[in-house]
Amino acid sequence: MFGFNPVHRDLGVEKKFSLAGTDMLVVPFAAGKKLMNIEMNSILEFVEKGGVLIIDGETPLAEKLGIVFTNRTVSATRIKELTIPVPESNCQPPVRLQAFYRRKRNRIVQECEQR
Repeated sequence: MFGFNPVHRDLGVEKKFSLAGTDMLVVPFAAGKKLMNIEMNSILEFVEKGGVLIIDGETPLAEKLGIVFTNRTVSATRIKELTIPVPESNCQPPVRLQAFYRRKRNRIVQECEQR
């Protein structure tokens, strides 16, 4: 399916783990809420080495990545990923998203805002 070979990992069981040979990691909201610090650190190392990470929602992992969620929602009809070359997504009907921004060294580097 789309050239991916998904691998499942049990959380809270392993300590530090290697993501060598992994190009993309998807951490759904429920899993992101259960990550231990050592698991989050393994994921942060993966991202720092250029790995693609997709997360879902406000979790301790999002916080460690510098993502700050606001108390507002925005309506989106188009979603464009700026970090990897993928086609833009069109949403009909529009989707409601929680607004967020990402801080890196006290600079906002990404944000989800209504334009």
